[in-house]
Amino acid sequence: MTAGYQKKTSRTTPRPIRSLTDQRIKSRDSCYNIYVGPIVRPVIIEDYTMKITNVVYSAHLCRSIDLRGLCQRLCNARYDPNTFPGLIWQHRNIGGNCLVFPNGVINCNGSASNADEGYQRLRRYARQLQKMGLPVQLRKVKMVTASASHSLSDVLDIKMLAKERRGVYEPELFPALNFKIYGVNFCCFHTGKVVITGIKCSRQIDNVVFPTLIELELYTRKKR
Repeated sequence: MTAGYQKKTSRTTPRPIRSLTDQRIKSRDSCYNIYVGPIVRPVIIEDYTMKITNVVYSAHLCRSIDLRGLCQRLCNARYDPNTFPGLIWQHRNIGGNCLVFPNGVINCNGSASNADEGYQRLRRYARQLQKMGLPVQLRKVKMVTASASHSLSDVLDIKMLAKERRGVYEPELFPALNFKIYGVNFCCFHTGKVVITGIKCSRQIDNVVFPTLIELELYTRKKR
């Protein structure tokens, strides 16, 4: 070791506290006044057990596809034009479901940890077609819809939530409160279970879903 040489040691900054009890809520009407140390964040997925149950992506392959010939070359694929006009393909390693139509439209759906994982699944299916010698290209890629589920920390006071939210709550017909915010549907149960549907883009997860879940925490109460 030469003189004057000092070994550099990597320093890792400690992670901020992310529990709900360490957060300070300033206003009941606003869901953005929540501070975690020096960083302002709406919610953390890992701690709030939010799970994306289904993500649907659609794209165009820029060419027509011979589905009958493609089905003979694929494994775990089925094609019956009498019952469904598309080819249903389930790759073991990629996961999810892939639908290929004769006009070149391809759809992919399945559970994912985030919205980007659904897009990567679509690319992997298209890559498998390219390895088979089909000159396909992904164009007009878009997220069709996504759904998620979430569990609140305690039971939900639906009666109070129904008074302050413009939603549909008829316990004689369905034991949950349904309301919509910017096109995203929220189905809230008394147990604290929240089912979210109608997500059209990944920005809605950060700008609509996360702030609404934090606001729903204000309507929770402990079990008696």
